[in-house]
Amino acid sequence: MHLVWRGIALALVLIVLAPARPTQGQSATATGSMSVYFTPQDHPGDAVVRAFSGARHEILAAIYEFTESEIAGALIEANRRHVDVWLLMDRSESHQRGSQSFRLTEVLGNHARIRAGIDGESGILHNKFAVIDGARVLTGSFNWTYSAEERNWENLLVVDSPALAQAYARQFHRMWQAP
Repeated sequence: MHLVWRGIALALVLIVLAPARPTQGQSATATGSMSVYFTPQDHPGDAVVRAFSGARHEILAAIYEFTESEIAGALIEANRRHVDVWLLMDRSESHQRGSQSFRLTEVLGNHARIRAGIDGESGILHNKFAVIDGARVLTGSFNWTYSAEERNWENLLVVDSPALAQAYARQFHRMWQAP
């Protein structure tokens, strides 16, 4: 009987100490290589250009602020190489001086959208990520701007993980289809 109570007590301790399963959100384990870039010393914009230049099939990108012409050029060049490029940009930032939004919507046509937040009317699209070929994710605080590269403290994380890429791709498609 004493062993039964010890077993029950141990089971209760394990239940109490076990990590709670999230009720919301997604879980993806990033297995594979990761690289981190910090501004200004690591030049994350160069890493974004290299990643887009190496894309072979698809780029899904959601970005808040986008004024860096070299990154826009890398997306345009990927499109010319017949990479399927899809781009979401924030409406409020699309009117800022130097925004690449109109240049990109002209080139990408119906594969580029300028939008507001969740309801499509207000709020902002504050994401900063890209999914490349369903296997690589670029994310972090890094906006694709000169200021982000040269004046701000920002970061870019590049993760080679199909599972993580799938989670980000699902979110991209949710945002694309939202009102």
